[in-house]
Amino acid sequence: MGRAGALASLLLPALALACPVCGLPPEETKWAYQLMSVVMSLLPLAMIGGGIAFLVHRVKKAEAEQALPPRAPEGAGPMAVQAAPPDAAPEVSG
Repeated sequence: MGRAGALASLLLPALALACPVCGLPPEETKWAYQLMSVVMSLLPLAMIGGGIAFLVHRVKKAEAEQALPPRAPEGAGPMAVQAAPPDAAPEVSG
């Protein structure tokens, strides 16, 4: 093709189309092109937002689990684990 073909494709871009779909869509399917353009534009943003929301949820869950007192083992009575209040001093005998 060479330089003449490249120059012709720059000056006459309608001749350079690879297929009929590369041009403007027909009027009856124009809505599908527009809808898919919106979907393809918003999908990456939704995925990033979903990932951030997931991480925020996991961090809040982990922080809430750290704030809880230790759990009693299965089958233990209600007094099996007694957490000392955070401001209580340890008992010293002697």
